[in-house]
Order: sequence, then structure tokens, then C-alpha cells
Amino acid sequence: MEAEIRVKVPKPENFRDAFRPEKGGARVAESVTVEGENVLITLKGKDLPALKAALNSYLSWLEMGSKFGGEK
Repeated sequence: MEAEIRVKVPKPENFRDAFRPEKGGARVAESVTVEGENVLITLKGKDLPALKAALNSYLSWLEMGSKFGGEK
């Protein structure tokens, strides 16, 4: 199972760097890259509950980061 999030954010490099320490466990493989003004998050889960949990976490972190304008 796989999910991809592509979001236009201010300072996408800051988001990518902030997500680096957030590597998942054995059930989810994660990739965070920058494409122009977008941050691209790819999640591959071994099962739906693991994928959903990771997706919810990343969406929450994106929302929180956007409130700070992508500042470090």
C-alpha cells in the first residue's frame, strides 16, 4: 500500500530537513524530497493501519509547520 502527498509550502527544504529524523519503523518506508516549491512525501506501508498512522502523522506535521511558515 502506498500514499503520496505533494504540497506547495514555503521553504520546502526546511520541511524536508524537519522530517528527516522521522523515519518509520519496520511497517512503513518513507521518502521526503523537494520538487521545486513542493515537498513530496511518499509512504509505503506493509498494511493499511500502519500507512494510515504514518499519513495522519505527516499531515499533522505539515499543518503545524505551515503555521510557522516553514521556519526552522
